[in-house]
Amino acid sequence: METAVFLAFSPAILITAWASITRETRRMIHLLSLQAATIGIVELTSCIIDVIAGLTLEAFIEFLMAFIEWISCVALIPFILYLCMKRTENTVSTPMVSVRKTVAIMVTMAIAYLALEAWLLSFNPIPTQLETLPLCILILSEAIVVTAVHRDAVKILVGLNMAINALYPLLSHVPLVYIALDLASIIFVNVIAAFVVAKSFDEHKTLVITEWR
Repeated sequence: METAVFLAFSPAILITAWASITRETRRMIHLLSLQAATIGIVELTSCIIDVIAGLTLEAFIEFLMAFIEWISCVALIPFILYLCMKRTENTVSTPMVSVRKTVAIMVTMAIAYLALEAWLLSFNPIPTQLETLPLCILILSEAIVVTAVHRDAVKILVGLNMAINALYPLLSHVPLVYIALDLASIIFVNVIAAFVVAKSFDEHKTLVITEWR
């Protein structure tokens, strides 16, 4: 993998890892927006180059879809979660796993990523269109950790959306109709999830899912 690709995704890797030790819900929503922005800007830049180089209708449509998806992940979905937080509460809670253990997990995953990258480059190089696959796997793994270490329902939704964002570079190579359907389903699921969380908060007066009994 080119160094430029790794450097482009480095902010997203750090932001996702930071979310695993963040205590405040509002800050986690901000991190979700930043993560989506840093992941999506790579694909947006590629689409802009294609539009400038080719000046074709197909390239422009691809750029438009990428831009709509980017805006949705950066602004719309975080806004839905922000409204959910305002409807419930902005909790400040300590993750279930200590900072030291979480950092150890993240370091282990980074080492595993380096080993996977070295193996792919040495023995079985992947196609150019999938060159971001190891980085996507790393960010996805970090997002799963984010989801696992928090008990707050809104924070868990943030972690799940971070995991979805990690797949964004891979989805850019599928037909546009699938991207549109995927984006619509993600927005719909977030709206429903936010509604369920708000109703559960009204009933249980807490966002800690282990106390929803």
